[in-house]
Amino acid sequence: MKKITTAYVGIATLIGFSSLGGGAVAQPSSADSVSNYPDRPVTIVSWSPAGGPIDILARTIAHGLSELWNEKVLVENRTGATGVIATQHVARATPDGYTLLITTSTAHIANLYLQPSLSYNPKTDFEPVARLAAGSVVLMAPANAPFNDIDGLIKYAREQGKEMSYGTWGIGSSAHLYGELLKTRYNVPLVHVPYRGDVGSTQDLVGGTLPISFTGGVTAKRLIDAGQAKALAIASAQRFSALPNVPTFKEQGYEGFDLMGWAGIFVPAGTPQPIIEKLSKDLEKVVKSPEVSKRLLDIGQDEIYMDHAAMKVWLESEFENWGKLIKDSGVDKLVEKK
Repeated sequence: MKKITTAYVGIATLIGFSSLGGGAVAQPSSADSVSNYPDRPVTIVSWSPAGGPIDILARTIAHGLSELWNEKVLVENRTGATGVIATQHVARATPDGYTLLITTSTAHIANLYLQPSLSYNPKTDFEPVARLAAGSVVLMAPANAPFNDIDGLIKYAREQGKEMSYGTWGIGSSAHLYGELLKTRYNVPLVHVPYRGDVGSTQDLVGGTLPISFTGGVTAKRLIDAGQAKALAIASAQRFSALPNVPTFKEQGYEGFDLMGWAGIFVPAGTPQPIIEKLSKDLEKVVKSPEVSKRLLDIGQDEIYMDHAAMKVWLESEFENWGKLIKDSGVDKLVEKK
């Protein structure tokens, strides 16, 4: 069941830095509506539950835009269906720049391959505005686990004589794709245990009832700093500045785990180009500010801003690359069986 919450983001202490639906679709009626944009509150729609990494990012960006524009910027959480509910809502919104979607690589791209009955097309029903940040997918183990890297994990798993459980934050997530890729490509006896978010999996990992789990960078950094868990590898082409001591899968000799998880802003197709350009430039000012860059590092993310024109070209290869990962992992076949 979907859950919808809306919050006005205008209080610096809320996020830790101090500067800086449906119906008929109608276009803005005059050039003034573009030159004066925004002249009323703007809503950022997120599929993430309140308090999750994408929600924190959304509220950070909303606060920065609010200060820049001297206008209210709301964050609306429409959770459920791995991002479909939020994305569908924005696809049906008036394309006037007042309803934005903040989403991720898997929620925006993977659903195209894993949910063929989508009521919208991620490729044609949206315009990219800006790529904001790179999130990290980290494979974690309890602090006292008898292995410290991927080689050790595989050796240990094969010695158990049964499948080893691994946790993720949901079916079809990037963590699920990487877990199944590790299982199938490297013949590791693993079984997927999906959770709703990574709070439950983290509790089980620290409690010792879950031997390994993929987590986001925010959770990984917190667990590592607290000495409650250790990182075995990060799924990325290179190490993250937020987690500089965590090696990549590739550094350890394991290929196929280098697609970057990212978060970006989209608007409905048909949004006026001048509004998209203004949004893109203003988002650059916000995300590259020292306060926001530091905030991103604090929550395990790297700033990787890309403007709307470059992102539109880049997305073509992203759809192809994530589609290949989904096929290689076999997750598309697992979803078909459900």
